[in-house]
Amino acid sequence: MLFVQTVVLRWHKDVRSARFAAQRSAVRFREITRAVPPENAALHHTVQIRQTEKGLLREQETLRAYGAEALRTDGSLPFGARIAVTQEEDGYAVLYRRDIREPFHRKMLLTDGAYGRILLNARGTYYETGAWYYEQIVCNFVSAPYGECRKKLFFRKEPDLRFEDLRALYYSG
Repeated sequence: MLFVQTVVLRWHKDVRSARFAAQRSAVRFREITRAVPPENAALHHTVQIRQTEKGLLREQETLRAYGAEALRTDGSLPFGARIAVTQEEDGYAVLYRRDIREPFHRKMLLTDGAYGRILLNARGTYYETGAWYYEQIVCNFVSAPYGECRKKLFFRKEPDLRFEDLRALYYSG
């Protein structure tokens, strides 16, 4: 079974300094606090966190089970527009694309018991106000039997496999 955790950390320009960056760099995984759904092809735990001057505030958390339809590169992609997972004979292939107009490229193959991580960042604007925000997105992947699911499944500090796509997010205009 595939276990996926996506942690999205969003902040604004008032907390861009090094003091706040240290808080952000420590966010790599979170405890699963929801009841685990029945066994299926994939389990996806999503946590959204907002960083303010007061600290890190958990805004939303979901835990969903997906069938085999989630393990593909077309149609609805439950792990985000830039990440897809396919099941192969020897494990799960984790695919990535920098832009949604590009094809996916394989970044890692998770065999039984393997732990992988994709770390990326982005800058966007709110449609209504035009204000900027920044995001750090951490996707953790574990290939393990359903019975191994526990609250601290993703707490291993260093993954076996790792891919980073970190961009310079400063404004230069």
